[in-house]
Amino acid sequence: MPTKRAELWQRLALVTLSTARLLRDRDDFRSCVSRIYYAAYQAATAICLKHGDAAQFPAGWNNPSHEQLPDLIQNNGDLNLSARRTATRILRLLRNFREDADYRPGRTVDSATVRTAFLAVTTLFEVLEINYDNQ
Repeated sequence: MPTKRAELWQRLALVTLSTARLLRDRDDFRSCVSRIYYAAYQAATAICLKHGDAAQFPAGWNNPSHEQLPDLIQNNGDLNLSARRTATRILRLLRNFREDADYRPGRTVDSATVRTAFLAVTTLFEVLEINYDNQ
């Protein structure tokens, strides 16, 4: 069962990343950055499910909290230490970008932010060994 759920989360991550590309192409940078974070969140959740971390999700939840996710990845024994550190750093960076985009209208979210966010999320997919269509 965890494998099936992990596959569903991974597919969702790929669709969300594709949506982020469409938003980038429409110069909707705030929405794009938000979708990039959620693609990262969904990909990391898939990895947590593969690792068996679902028992640590909040009671009644099918996914980890945003606060909990970096720690779950950091403690994921299925990933090498370098991958865990990279993934944790990226998740925190992208969450900060998403919070700027969604909750801080005075913060600049521009094409440079989007480029940085795409680089980060594609790196995350690579260290988590999730295949994606790199466009």
